[in-house]
Formats: sequence, structure tokens, C-alpha cells
Amino acid sequence: MNTLVTFYIEPTNLDSLIAPLRLKFGDLTGSIYSDTIMRTALVSGVDMLHKRWQGKYQVYNDEMLVSPQPSNVPAGYIYANTADGQAYIPEGLVNGDVFRNPFMSFPQTAPPIIQAEDRVAIILAARYILRVSQISSSVGSFVSWGTEDIRYSNLGAERGLSKLVESDLKELDDYFKSTIAVPQISLFPIAPIQYL
Repeated sequence: MNTLVTFYIEPTNLDSLIAPLRLKFGDLTGSIYSDTIMRTALVSGVDMLHKRWQGKYQVYNDEMLVSPQPSNVPAGYIYANTADGQAYIPEGLVNGDVFRNPFMSFPQTAPPIIQAEDRVAIILAARYILRVSQISSSVGSFVSWGTEDIRYSNLGAERGLSKLVESDLKELDDYFKSTIAVPQISLFPIAPIQYL
């Protein structure tokens, strides 16, 4: 059975979060994960948080594009299918780029796309994803065996990583409880269109 996993090899507008993610995860030199894996975790983090913040940020892919495009699309925009309906979103996005939900109001104007308090949430979600990946990809190497003379066990490493996963999820949950406000949803797209 074939599976399809999308890795984001090309830079996205989330790349500025790679360095803080490396710092938060503890992979300062890139010896554990490449930039591609870090970038993919950040995009997956936005997807993971989609329900929590009601689609506040969405990940662009070419399948969202309405085809054919209406003739009255404003300059600098494309017409796309978003989580809350069809709306204008900025043109020039590549697969994996994040855009603001045009049906929500944002207290900070763009750029940057990601509001300051939301950057931390994405980093925490990506760290959690990386940590779970680290455990699941290492599960075959966690063993304990012994003979009459020799005993070997690295199950302590597995327990340590599991505690980190629990801690990462708790930090993300606590951050949402204390810092992230519930997004304000509008019935009509409200993303600013430059020439209006």
C-alpha cells in the first residue's frame, strides 16, 4: 500500500519560524531534523490548530484555486475556496504558504501574516508534532534485554521522550487557555483589498 506524504522542500512564508522552532525543540545545529522537516512540521502545526482557532490561518494549496477565475478579481488577489467559503486571498502563494482567513477580523494588519501571539502557538504545535514523530520513528529501537551477565535497557529514553510529549501538549493547551483570543468571524469576507 502506497502512502503519500507531502514534504515542503521549497521555502514558505513560515520559514521565519524555523529558527525559533529549532531553539524550542532543542535542535540548534540541525543534527536531528532538516529545514524541510521543520518547515513541514510548521505547516502541519497550522493544520493541527485549524479547529482550535476556527480556521484563523489556512494552508494554501493549488487545489483551492477557483477555476476559471472570475473576470472581476482585484489586482493582487485570486479567488479561492477557503474553509468558510469562496473569497479573495493574496496571489503569489505557493503550496504550504499560510494566509489569513478572509472571513475573520485581525487586530494587527499584515504583514506579517501571522500575528505575534499566534507565532508561539504554531511553534508549540510544530514542536509537539516533531516530538511525537521522534518517538514513533524510534519505537523499534526502545528495547530491554539481558543475560546472566549483561543487562541493557534504553526504555528510560522512551519514558523521557513520552514525558516531553506530555509537557509539550500541556504547554500548548495552557497557551491557548491564557493567551489566544477566540477569533471574530464575519459573514462576509473582510480581508482588505488594496485598491478599495
